[in-house]
Amino acid sequence: MRIHCRTIGAKSLPMVKPFWVLALFIAVSQAMPAFGQEEARASFVFVGVPIQLHAATTSVPASANTAIVTVGKIIRAPADLAKISGQNITVRVREPAKLEPGKTYTFFTNGWLSGESYGVLEVATLAGEISSNAPLVAATTAKDLDLAVHVSESDVIVSGTVTRFLAPAAADRRRMTEHDPQWQQAVVAVDNVAKGGVAANSTVIVRYPTSPDLLYKDFLKPKIGDRAIFILRKTDAVTPAGTRVFLAPDKADIRAPAERTKIRDIMAAMQPAARNPRMQ
Repeated sequence: MRIHCRTIGAKSLPMVKPFWVLALFIAVSQAMPAFGQEEARASFVFVGVPIQLHAATTSVPASANTAIVTVGKIIRAPADLAKISGQNITVRVREPAKLEPGKTYTFFTNGWLSGESYGVLEVATLAGEISSNAPLVAATTAKDLDLAVHVSESDVIVSGTVTRFLAPAAADRRRMTEHDPQWQQAVVAVDNVAKGGVAANSTVIVRYPTSPDLLYKDFLKPKIGDRAIFILRKTDAVTPAGTRVFLAPDKADIRAPAERTKIRDIMAAMQPAARNPRMQ
């Protein structure tokens, strides 16, 4: 059977412009090696100065773990917190002893309370200002951060073409229920490896949801002949022929080829000394 390759997502996914969200990952990874998914997805990231420990602003309950912090530069924020630079808010911190009033910190937080004043929950805190680069402030979007988290946590990243589909696994042949993902097992001919122990010009099996349910409406669902980038998790499964089976369970895990530059830049920023990854 002859396979005619076509690029998926060409109309819906424009060419990616250079972006600076990786500066966040570079700065944080240098200062805090354990930086991970929670920190990357913190909704309110700002530079601030604690002015009083074990205290709270109006309408927020004070405790041994709260601190009043003056908000300085806002790096990432939801709409209701986007214009509070210069105001005092309450931060509920995990280790208040590590904060020193009058010093500058970068706070990674999520929402907690909103009333006469704001209260937020600390996820992580770094001493000093995260970066002085203006582009960082402008381009830390939730979608870019979500992609960076998936790239960081993946086992394998390859590009390749779907050549055929296998019969559903036994566990997937059960009676379908509401919101069933309808797993597809695609045979992918790998043409480029950006991460992981998969050989170029090899074949892998990729399991991904194909359901038309609303939960999966934004997922890319490659068909035979489609070329895509696959951000994969290992499984213990192999086919009788010895082909390894990988999982792509999230909508961030299958990307259009137009995003190869973005993924390459994410990997270069996360592992600057280890490799210069190629994503052709």
